[in-house]
Amino acid sequence: MTERSTRLGIRIGWRFKALRWNMSLRRTLPDSGGTIPPVVTEVEVAERLHFGAAYKPDPRGGRRDVMRHPRMVQKAIDANAPVGDCEDHAAYWLATLFKSGYVTKGSVGTVHGLFGDKVAGHAVALWTGTDNVRRTADYAAPTIYTGDWGWVPVYAAKYNIKVFCATMYRVESFDTSTDSFTLRPDAFKGG
Repeated sequence: MTERSTRLGIRIGWRFKALRWNMSLRRTLPDSGGTIPPVVTEVEVAERLHFGAAYKPDPRGGRRDVMRHPRMVQKAIDANAPVGDCEDHAAYWLATLFKSGYVTKGSVGTVHGLFGDKVAGHAVALWTGTDNVRRTADYAAPTIYTGDWGWVPVYAAKYNIKVFCATMYRVESFDTSTDSFTLRPDAFKGG
């Protein structure tokens, strides 16, 4: 089987005492098979991802965060192998929910800050359901939130993060034939 590669990676670095964002696009698309099956309930997505128990860190200790294509995550799930980290979980959540018809709008949210004594980031799935309720999820069952930035305090409390900034990357389009989506920077909040 041959593969075409395209991945979305988000890196954050400090230079001249300012936050600098670098985005690169690289997604891995298998030429055959591996489509994502729809779900009947949202919680099934968390169950497929083993509620984060199949977590696998990015190469090089997370210094280069890379979002794997949702079909590659499905391939790992089918093989009962480690799935990936937070970006991979977020991409899989959104692709599965879009494919299942649960979502009217979706985004990948990222929060960056102090996790204990370490500067790090975390990516999550954000969506508005067909019931017009906003939800978010990373490794657990979905959580309801209100307001554009209401998801940030959810993860700040969950992981004891002193938040520096947060971003949202909107799903601009979703292709059900390839289980692929296009992300566009949507909003930034920080200081």
